[in-house]
Amino acid sequence: MTYQARHDVLTGLTNRRGFEDEANRMLTRQRKAGKAPALISIDLDHFKRVNDRFGHPAGDEVLVIFSALLRASVRPGDLVGRIGGEEFSILLPSASESSATAVGERIRKRVASTDFSAIDLDLQMTCSIGVAVGDEQDTDSMSDLMALADRRLYKAKQAGRNCVIDSD
Repeated sequence: MTYQARHDVLTGLTNRRGFEDEANRMLTRQRKAGKAPALISIDLDHFKRVNDRFGHPAGDEVLVIFSALLRASVRPGDLVGRIGGEEFSILLPSASESSATAVGERIRKRVASTDFSAIDLDLQMTCSIGVAVGDEQDTDSMSDLMALADRRLYKAKQAGRNCVIDSD
């Protein structure tokens, strides 16, 4: 029951509640050690079009494939979560802005080059990504860090999507 309450049924990733709880614990440990984690917020661009064009079962398959891509793109100690819908977050313990941005860029490129023909879909997906680091100004809590990464995610969308934004 605890596992089900903290994990997304479709993707197996930590859900928003589980992600925030674990991220807060990780942030506290990192701060005590004098380190700062980085947070990556990711949103699949125009995902509604997938559901509208191919149906929700196909959209679910895209989310499952994307979740596997995220897991394969991070280290074992990193935390990956499905925050809601087509929005995901990754917490990277002890990561610099440049290394977190590199992870985001690697994910962005992998998504853009993913072939969905294995599930009989002729489509190309992209994603928008925002990056924030826990030692930046006004990142005293995990909710502050998430808000900053989300703000940058929306800047990436405003900048034309399919990009990584790591500063204001």
